[in-house]
Amino acid sequence: MSNHLQEALETLKGTGVRITPQRHAILEYLINSMTHPTADDIYKALEGKFPNMSVATVYNNLRVFREVGIVKELTYGDASSRFDYVTTEHYHVICESCGKIVDFHYPGLDEVEKLAAHITDFDISHHRMEIYGTCPDCTAKKRINKLIVVILSAFFCFFLLYFSSNCFPSRDWSSVSGSLQYIHISTRPSILVCF
Repeated sequence: MSNHLQEALETLKGTGVRITPQRHAILEYLINSMTHPTADDIYKALEGKFPNMSVATVYNNLRVFREVGIVKELTYGDASSRFDYVTTEHYHVICESCGKIVDFHYPGLDEVEKLAAHITDFDISHHRMEIYGTCPDCTAKKRINKLIVVILSAFFCFFLLYFSSNCFPSRDWSSVSGSLQYIHISTRPSILVCF
């Protein structure tokens, strides 16, 4: 059993929370998961081991974990919350394409909280910072898709030129010289224009 799991179980026991097999499995999955899973993700991962467990059971346990302070609920405006086991203070980098969330460790921004409290006279409880971008997997997929579009578009242009010169032999094709004179790839990667 990992130190994190042991500490979390001790925290739960210390607050009077009973440790059921499902609760133990949900907590262990959450601690070992680096994907910031949704309740549904956790349910799907554990339903084979606990066929009588429902999604509501997962949600209820996550709520207990959150109330005890061992889990953070991450909401990003979409339909489902993600959950993060609380180890150390950290931030998140979020892929705008696939939604993947990766932990990002950076020295705390406590001075920002102090400044915000001073300027606004608020009693600041915490802050949250998210950084958005495109993960390496999605970046690679975009590059491959862009390359495929360019190759297919070039092939299509060559096909049109070949088809046009063979079907309309009386036309003077000397200006084209049997090949593309100019290919312009627009700023939109999905459009290839042949002239």
